[in-house]
Amino acid sequence: MQTAPTTADVTAPRRPTPSGGLLHEHIAAQAARRPDAVAVVESGSGAALSYAQLDSQANQLAHHLRHLGVGPGTMVGVLLRRSLELPLAVLAVAKSGAAFVPLDVAVSPPDRVAGLLEDAGCPVLITDTSLADTLSRAGRPENRGRKVVRLDAEAGQIARWPSVPPDCPATEDDLAYVIHTSGSTGRPKGVHVQHRSLVNYLLWCRDTYLVPGAGGAPLFTSVAFDLALTGLLVPLLGGQRVVLAPDDADVAEIADLLRQYRGFSFVKATPTYFELLGALLGADAPDVARHLVVGGERLSLTAVERWYAGAEPPVVFNEYGPTEGTVANVVHRVDPVRDAGRPVPIGRPIPGTRAYVLDGSRHPVSPGTVGELYLGGVCLARGYGARPGLTALRFVPDPRAPGERMYRTGDLARVDDDGELVCLGRADHQIALRGYRIEPEEIEAVLAEQDGVAGCAVSLRIRERSGPCLVAFAVPSSEQPPSVPCLRSALARRLPPYMLPSEIRWIDELPLTANGKLDRAALPD
Repeated sequence: MQTAPTTADVTAPRRPTPSGGLLHEHIAAQAARRPDAVAVVESGSGAALSYAQLDSQANQLAHHLRHLGVGPGTMVGVLLRRSLELPLAVLAVAKSGAAFVPLDVAVSPPDRVAGLLEDAGCPVLITDTSLADTLSRAGRPENRGRKVVRLDAEAGQIARWPSVPPDCPATEDDLAYVIHTSGSTGRPKGVHVQHRSLVNYLLWCRDTYLVPGAGGAPLFTSVAFDLALTGLLVPLLGGQRVVLAPDDADVAEIADLLRQYRGFSFVKATPTYFELLGALLGADAPDVARHLVVGGERLSLTAVERWYAGAEPPVVFNEYGPTEGTVANVVHRVDPVRDAGRPVPIGRPIPGTRAYVLDGSRHPVSPGTVGELYLGGVCLARGYGARPGLTALRFVPDPRAPGERMYRTGDLARVDDDGELVCLGRADHQIALRGYRIEPEEIEAVLAEQDGVAGCAVSLRIRERSGPCLVAFAVPSSEQPPSVPCLRSALARRLPPYMLPSEIRWIDELPLTANGKLDRAALPD
């Protein structure tokens, strides 16, 4: 057991921060080492690009972008399906010195995509003819002056550019990408992330998740969410392959893909999605990958229990991190025995990252005390672009590192006896009920551990006669779920009376957002 800190400040692990550099430099180095190795493959068509092909074609597209005036500080929209062109476009934007802005009409209507392009200030968009036509139907006049690169229609023109890299004056402090997240005001906010922050995360993942001789990773998550960047970019930094799932693949087809290409270094998804995949894969689940990377929402061991059923089960890593902290920056290696019966920790920061648990006055709390989680270090995004007020509100001075900033996550956390962080959910999900402040995630964690419960959510409901009360929605894991009185008795053994749900309702499935997270707003009335 490691010694717990005297205050709830958790610094990075003992290993040093990986060396930096630029995203495309690391991928170009792999192309030089393994030119004939498969870099990306489409699972549907079987079409593939070697590292040499990916690198040379990205160089040609980068020259084309430079000809259009693209360079450091330029935002380039990337609106493509999960095809060979997607990683090629992302790599080309990096080689041009610009920042890529990933977009997806499958999760955002065309008018919203057009608005995101406007918000990011993208003078150039990389897409194909069909998607460009879809976007043009949005008809927003502010987007009509944008240069649109249609990779299919302009393939011949792009192929005439040199296959060697263009001059790129970008540095580690230049932007690598911009990803939009939901804003509390209803307006999406673009999070601006620099190469320094991205490469720090990717190199740590490369050294931790990739297994020599294994088969890279699949990509089946929308690139409009930063969760997808791990599967898209980490294999390319390590000379392994990325297997691209079709855009319209459902969870059953993803399970078939995992069976077909089994032997991945890692697979990354939300706990909810892993639970669905595990049920479909059955006995094949433990053989799919050497590592499971879980992120995006609270992890309950029931979500990954099927993956532990084999003789050599995968190692599960529980990742935590807001988009403003560059994908993820706090990680816990799950121990299915030690973590049973307790909230699974989110762990410790990766190299280059600091974490603090602070009170309302931003003073450190003692270990075991709940406070708000703050992050600092090289992981932090630059901010929200042209929204300095919002940036200043969320990125505040770090008094423990003069001249640096820390990010207010809005998440409640504590440090456990092992010196690891335990996340207790969003502060703004807190429920006030009869004078008590209740975190629904704590109830959900206990309910999810009960036999027969595959997933659950707790919400506040207003009854006409009895007033406000807690209602738990549970998904059964078998055709004969436990009785509600049995569940209530189990909860009563772990929770105080004021935290017991007044009602437990069985539902077929939990509603999910487009990126696989629990959609609380869509729970039954």
